[in-house]
Amino acid sequence: MNSNPITQGLITDWEITTKKASAYEAVIIARLDYIIRTVFKTFERKLETWYFSDAGEGGMGNFTYDVPEIYMVMETARNRQGGYDNNEDMFIIDKDGGEYGFDGSVPTRWLFEDFEKELVDGKKKFEEKEIERKLKQKELSTAKKQEDKALIEAAKKKLSKKELAAIRRSL
Repeated sequence: MNSNPITQGLITDWEITTKKASAYEAVIIARLDYIIRTVFKTFERKLETWYFSDAGEGGMGNFTYDVPEIYMVMETARNRQGGYDNNEDMFIIDKDGGEYGFDGSVPTRWLFEDFEKELVDGKKKFEEKEIERKLKQKELSTAKKQEDKALIEAAKKKLSKKELAAIRRSL
């Protein structure tokens, strides 16, 4: 506890600093708003609202400078079924080659970068990677079915008709 009196100058400095901080925060939040809306537009989703995780009812919450991500809650508009769309499938391959999902955060570095090309290109790269992954998965599944079929045929050849009939009855 400080029992010493303070000066009017301290209060004046505090007021000036608070006003400056509010002005800076408004610029930062405007940039975040642009980033978030651009992400949702790129993924063809309709953003209803966004706010920081500590926000009270109807509030924006407090900006906290976090590295490597800034966290927030992003809500989509209600869909035709009356529920909300899920943001968990919004992914890109970022400029460093890693997967990045937009379920509650954006990269902090995007505050300082022109990110739009990375976003568009990254979305395309992720979609191509998913197509490739699904194709490989389908090929593996087909190969497994062919292997199973060959094993079954080989096993059938080793069994008598009576043994095969008994197996069929048990299935």
